[in-house]
Amino acid sequence: MNSLKVLFSLLFLICLQVFKSLGQNSDTLNNYTIAKGKEEEIFLKTKLYNKANGLLSNYITAIRQDPSGYLWFASNMGISRFDGNTFTEYTINSKHDPTFISEIYPTLDSLLIGTPTSFILQSAKDLKQIDDKGIHCISKIAETFYLGTNKGIYKMKDGFIAALRLHYKIDLAQINDIKYDEKHYWIATQEALWKIDNIEEPSTIKKIKDGVFTDILITKNKILATSKNSGLIIYKDEKLFTVPVTTKNILGIREINKRFWLFSNTNGIEILNNNLSFHRKITKYNTRISNAITDVFQDMQKNIWIGTKNNGILKYENKNEAIPQRPIVRFENIEVVFESLDSININTYQNTLQLPYDKNHLAFSFNSIDINHPETILYRYGFGKEYSPWSSKKMVNLIDLKPGDYTFSVQSKTSFTKNSKPLQFHFVIAQPWYDRWWVRMLFILLLASVILIVIARYAKNIRTKNRKEIEQLKLKNKLLTLEQKALQLQMNPHFIFNILNSIKAQGKLGKTKDLESTITTFSSLLRGILHSSRKEEVALQTELKTLENYIILEQQISAIPFKYTIETNLSIASEEIIVPPMLLQPFVENSIKHGINGTSGSIRIYVYDKDNYLHCEIYDNGIGIVTAQKKKKGNDHNSIAIEVTKTRIESLGSTATLHLNEIIENGIVKGTKVWFKIPLKTDF
Repeated sequence: MNSLKVLFSLLFLICLQVFKSLGQNSDTLNNYTIAKGKEEEIFLKTKLYNKANGLLSNYITAIRQDPSGYLWFASNMGISRFDGNTFTEYTINSKHDPTFISEIYPTLDSLLIGTPTSFILQSAKDLKQIDDKGIHCISKIAETFYLGTNKGIYKMKDGFIAALRLHYKIDLAQINDIKYDEKHYWIATQEALWKIDNIEEPSTIKKIKDGVFTDILITKNKILATSKNSGLIIYKDEKLFTVPVTTKNILGIREINKRFWLFSNTNGIEILNNNLSFHRKITKYNTRISNAITDVFQDMQKNIWIGTKNNGILKYENKNEAIPQRPIVRFENIEVVFESLDSININTYQNTLQLPYDKNHLAFSFNSIDINHPETILYRYGFGKEYSPWSSKKMVNLIDLKPGDYTFSVQSKTSFTKNSKPLQFHFVIAQPWYDRWWVRMLFILLLASVILIVIARYAKNIRTKNRKEIEQLKLKNKLLTLEQKALQLQMNPHFIFNILNSIKAQGKLGKTKDLESTITTFSSLLRGILHSSRKEEVALQTELKTLENYIILEQQISAIPFKYTIETNLSIASEEIIVPPMLLQPFVENSIKHGINGTSGSIRIYVYDKDNYLHCEIYDNGIGIVTAQKKKKGNDHNSIAIEVTKTRIESLGSTATLHLNEIIENGIVKGTKVWFKIPLKTDF
């Protein structure tokens, strides 16, 4: 009886100590688990995902993450992909449509899939499958994949798969894990743990220990291996140690947050400190999952995912991520005229895609992953340095692009991270055949040939006609030249008669000084006219002097006295400017004959240069040009001279102009303004 009391007392103390230990290492508060340690206190928010959340099955066999951030979950019903918000079923294009997936390994452009009976390599443009080989592990070492099967190891590189021959005990055994420590390869089989110097051409193969080894973990100074019958084995400095643990049937080991997580399909998870001392346990008694753990995985954002055999996945969200990772944006799909671009790897394509001119409608679908904050992801896209505003839009349609060279660029960001690196895709839309340079040249040559033929025929037909027209134009020009010279030589007979009478009258009256002045002025005028008649152009200074001599003589014979001024405003000396001779005289003569009103007259001549033109303005206070023209009878000498001078001005260039306007103030005609401009010409 006393022995029974002692036994019950011991059992009570043991149970009390166990619950006390559990309580010291873990507390569950609503949706948060508090993991306590000596060095740190980490607050992890937990969330359970199962079929109700979109998982294909609650039986998870493997958890992996690809470089772009997607999480992949293998199960007994297929594969699910998770972006932090939605689970998507991944379709396997296999001959046998496998459902139970034992292992997966996602890359940027492909997915390696292992089942109990086959291996499948699936990418956008390729599909490879090996039957009758159950896959238990997929390891990537350098650029080579090694497949652990139920009978030996297979190597896969550049899409080629070949069996490796190492040792008959390895070649015939089930391979559970393959690791490399930069010097040796470590192989966990269903029968032993092996160490090999070269996995492809081995010279040294060493068995470390017999047993059912399930997983291998390489650390800086030691090798850790889990075994179903030996627990946790450590190999260090060529020595083998066994670590005492309470967990049985260990499937694997993970190093997470400087601690070692051992998981079992019967006893949950046991966590060891960095020195391999006991830290805590995670079981069905202190969490919402069962003890049947199939995988443990830590993602890029330091979240911990626990896969189970019947409860789905438990996520331990890291709430103290110090430096959020920069997001990675990837192309989900690129469509060219509504057809997916499956011929290339759209995320690793480095060349420039050449498209014909009619393939000018492209659609880009892209995505970026933030497992903890999927709703905060924003995107922007553009060409070159010009980007669109940030938005949650994940697809862009580019319609009716013109021929040319394009670089499409897209970026992503969240409210917790920096912008992602730009993801670019280069493509060229070719010119249509009818718009290419050689077609244009051929068309130009044909058109030129036709034009040349037409021109030759036309030229032949009009050559004779052109000769006649040219001869007629030459004759007209000659006559016009002669007429201009004749006008320059001739003076108004009345003007000459009146000058001679004036000289005669001055002689009779004995006005010797006036007589000498008149004769000198008259002789200078005649000499100037005769001199200029032999030239096509004279200096502006000479032209103005001849004009002034003419006006002085007109003042002496005019019945009505008048005043005159000749003003210049020139940026170039008047002796350096050349003009056609007798260009102003007809207009001044007209002003004197018809521009003197009342008892006195006023004539103002203003010459200036502006914008490479010579401007001439002649003002009078007469009756106006319209009234004067009405009083004229027939074509007198002055009218003919004005018409010829007008023709002479217009012949000096297309920009030469002549204007004759009345000066009107308050409805009353105050005189006439003659204004013309000709191209400025100098003798230097």
